Amino acid sequence: ENSAYSTDIVIANSMRSEQIRVRTAVATDVPIEIDCANFTAVRTDDNSSVIGAIDAATLRRKRWMSLNTGDNTIAVTETGLAGVGVDFDLNERYYD
Repeated sequence: ENSAYSTDIVIANSMRSEQIRVRTAVATDVPIEIDCANFTAVRTDDNSSVIGAIDAATLRRKRWMSLNTGDNTIAVTETGLAGVGVDFDLNERYYD
């Protein structure tokens, strides 16, 4: 049984004082994919957009979750759900 859960998750980069906040109702076993380079947020079970779940402060920025050169400290908080899993994929960028 897929029970719906009202999530309120914050992904923060403390090195840049940036964060993305996502608030939406979703089944507990349905991942949400946030693509910072392409400014998209989708449920992975049906590819439906959940862009409306992204906080307005994030949507107004020119970039989502920029990274500094070198080490970055990323923290994920979600107070209502224990054991939430988070995966990160990084696309390396090269500069001339």
